[in-house]
Parts: sequence; C-alpha cells; structure tokens
Amino acid sequence: LQPFTPSGYLRGRSSNDRRHMLWVNAVYELPFGRDKRFLSDLHPAADAILGGWQLSAINSFVSGAPLSINVPGANGWGTRANFVGDPNVENPSAAQWFNTAAFAAPPALEYGNSPIGVVEGPATHILDLGLMKRFRIAGNTHIQVRAEAYNALNKVNLNNPGTTLGTANF
Repeated sequence: LQPFTPSGYLRGRSSNDRRHMLWVNAVYELPFGRDKRFLSDLHPAADAILGGWQLSAINSFVSGAPLSINVPGANGWGTRANFVGDPNVENPSAAQWFNTAAFAAPPALEYGNSPIGVVEGPATHILDLGLMKRFRIAGNTHIQVRAEAYNALNKVNLNNPGTTLGTANF
C-alpha cells in the first residue's frame, strides 16, 4: 500500500477482468470411406487415402483487458493520470488505440482522478484449424497424423498499448 492514498483509490477492475470470453470448439469426421455415408464400398487402398479424415476448429473471442493510465513519480510513488477529455476514439488502431490527449499529469503531490481500468485494451480473435487422418492398423487400432494451423486466418491481434503518460510508446 502507498501511504496517504485516498480512500478507495486502489479499487477498480482487476487487470484479469475480461467482460466477454467465448470459445467454440468442433471436430467433424468427414463422411467418406469404409463404414461412412459416402464411398463406403471403397477398395482398402483407396480407403487408406480417402477415408478417416477429420476437421477440427477452435475459435476464441476474448475482450480486452482494462488498462489504467499511469504517471510515474508524480507524487513520489506514481499515480494515475487526470481526466481532461474523452479517452475514446472512433476507430481504434495500432497507431492510436485511445485518445492520449484525454489525460494529463496531476499536480505535484496529488493523485490523479482517472479510475483503474479506464481504457479497454484490444480484444483477441483466434481461429485454430486442424486436419487429421486416421490410418487403420488392424481391427479398431489406428494411428493419427495431424496438420494444425494456429491463427489460421492470420488475424492481427494487437498487444496492449503503452499506458504510461510521458513515455515514447504512450
């Protein structure tokens, strides 16, 4: 704890708080090959190539982390910035995630008035895909070979922006 901190000043959203989290997982066995809906009467050699394929997907959506705007050493300990405007921007991007002009350093020896978690960081959206093939060895014994693609759509998921007032990456 910091000495002389105003009552309730250190209360707010946890840095682990995510408002929305969704994971959707699916595995689909393609209906081709022996004992399947299509091509069930394949020759064993053709079944070894065409049968036993599976597709899998994991799609994750996670909202951004709450971020606080900090001012190092403003009161000897460090504090949060003062609100002087609207921190929201119309189209957040890697170049400007929030309105940096909405924050200013508080006067010397005072605590800033912006709350904990005043800005929400970038969300993540990741689609992982897999293609698997089962090879029948004998009876119910199989070997599986996989090809997996993480972030298959190659979507850019931004890191959190710099939140320290007066630094180069703010």
